[in-house]
Amino acid sequence: MGFGSLISGLMLGYSLAVPPGPMNALIAAWSLRGFRHGFAVGAGAMSADFLLMVLTLALYSRLKALGAEYFTPFYTAGGAFFLYLAYKIFKSRPPGRREGGGGSPARGYLLGLSLGLINPISH
Repeated sequence: MGFGSLISGLMLGYSLAVPPGPMNALIAAWSLRGFRHGFAVGAGAMSADFLLMVLTLALYSRLKALGAEYFTPFYTAGGAFFLYLAYKIFKSRPPGRREGGGGSPARGYLLGLSLGLINPISH
């Protein structure tokens, strides 16, 4: 019973901590370029989650009073960002034809941070 509970707890913990989604797909894609690239995107996503947590804790009572119409600009910004990503993916060349390493880790960090902040799917 103890070992089974441990395994069940680990499975539940991993299912909550590492759900498949757009951010993990982005981290996996950048990890193919190198460890530092994938780590930078993951660190950017983690920073975005931390900033959102602090913002939520600091402004919870004020946002509750404002209502749902306050969030419309955030949804619009997230949708516009996804349309931009779709356009860039559509216009990009296949990965085999790229020159260089595909951007710096700093670019990956900023990508993870921006996607984490305005992605309506990951929240």
